[in-house]
Amino acid sequence: RVTGVQKRALPQAQQQLEQGEEIDTLEIRCRCQDGSYLWIAWNVVPFPQENLLYGAGRNISQRKASEARLVHEILHDSLTGLTNRTYLIQRLEAAIKQTKRQFKQFAVLFIDLDNFKHVNDSLGHSVGDQLLIQIAQLLKLLVRDVDAVARLGGDEFIVLLEDIHSWKNVIQVSERIQSQLKASFHLEHHEVFTSASIGVVFGTPDYQNVTDILRDADIAMYRAKANGKGRCEVFDQQMYAQTLHWIELEHALHHAIENQELQLHYQPIVNLETFNLEGFEVLLRWYHPEKGLIPASEFIPVAEDTGLISSIGIWVLEAACHQFQQWCSVYPQFNQLYFSINISGRQLREPGLVKILDRTLAETQISPHCLKFEITESSLIENTEIATQILQKIQKLGIEISLDDFGTGFSSLKYLHQFPISTLKIDRSFVETLREGTRECSIIHSVTTLAYSLGLATVAEGIETQKQIQQLQLLGCKSGQGYLFAKPLSKAQLEEFLFSKCFVALPLQRSEITCNFYQPEQAA
Repeated sequence: RVTGVQKRALPQAQQQLEQGEEIDTLEIRCRCQDGSYLWIAWNVVPFPQENLLYGAGRNISQRKASEARLVHEILHDSLTGLTNRTYLIQRLEAAIKQTKRQFKQFAVLFIDLDNFKHVNDSLGHSVGDQLLIQIAQLLKLLVRDVDAVARLGGDEFIVLLEDIHSWKNVIQVSERIQSQLKASFHLEHHEVFTSASIGVVFGTPDYQNVTDILRDADIAMYRAKANGKGRCEVFDQQMYAQTLHWIELEHALHHAIENQELQLHYQPIVNLETFNLEGFEVLLRWYHPEKGLIPASEFIPVAEDTGLISSIGIWVLEAACHQFQQWCSVYPQFNQLYFSINISGRQLREPGLVKILDRTLAETQISPHCLKFEITESSLIENTEIATQILQKIQKLGIEISLDDFGTGFSSLKYLHQFPISTLKIDRSFVETLREGTRECSIIHSVTTLAYSLGLATVAEGIETQKQIQQLQLLGCKSGQGYLFAKPLSKAQLEEFLFSKCFVALPLQRSEITCNFYQPEQAA
């Protein structure tokens, strides 16, 4: 019995024979009486004069089986058994054509596991592979037979939902996948928890090729990661515009240092009892020749993501130390001050950080006690063991560590004990709404009490009013910074502001710098 495509090929073969043409190879899949199948390759020669056909057939079933295995390997992922990128592209191309011809809609879900690298690093690659296999099996159960599930590579999966009738259904599928992936997986005596960031693209007739669809799904997925992971984001054109802006910033940032577009600004840190100057926080500014001032909130995430933060961080450290050394050479009393530099978690993990610090301090001859590092709580917990080792080495150099934005992250007494912290910086979000009897007031009181008991200093950020100062004084906060005292100042602005009012270019015979940044209003 002849089956399938081969049955449809027989009329064409018959036509060739009737025209006296030889059939070199006619491959036919035949069903035997026992239900098994054989592939036969026929060579047929017609003899019209004798009204005869001469043919010879040979069994090619083994070759066909080998070809089928090869095709399967080409189109499937060897680890999970899911289809791969090659197969997915074929399906997406067909879906695009159907959308244009028959207005059948489809959707693409780009799924990326959150923190999969941590599973590989902590439990081993065999456990990571088992997790991928179980997730692949789960995804196949969560979609229809007409849909496609593919593994792109690593911990990235694609789900193609075809012939969809409602966008609401697509979101429901995404949420169902999210929910199921948050359940625990039991792997080699380990209970593993994971989550996934999902980017969704709705296939419309506007899409011309597969590349654009996967690009937009990838953009939406990374937006989900940026917004906290373990969530779903639907692509829109604003995301694409923001991604282009990100790429432009990355390109420009590569040249920012060599073109001297980066500048340091300095915001004074003031004693809240005497209002004398204690030090400065060093802040990075980027003045683009065409775009003007680019906020740090825009370019620092780009620098972090691309790894440029390491070279930028080294530049900030060296530039700040050399500038401080210049000021100290002209104004010796400057040695009584300190300058505080922000350092990211990625910088902290750089293997050469301590050597660079040691070298820079030796070159500039700055006392290590004049330098502080500010680091956020979230940066510390990314890898507590490495962070502890590096911070201890930094402390041995004589450099103090401040915990920045305290209270907004994963505050823990354990971390205050584990890490060599000397100062807690109270986040501006608590200061902005600070009023007597409020929750913020209680939080700051708890922080200052905790700091006092641990022998730590406190610095409040974002001070803008006299009432805030009065509340902070009552709550025991000793130092602060904010626009009430001074905004971040450029080198020239700082010199004009400070040195014309506070310093002379001669050594002063006094133990403190009497530079009053603020005069409290007198009661009427």
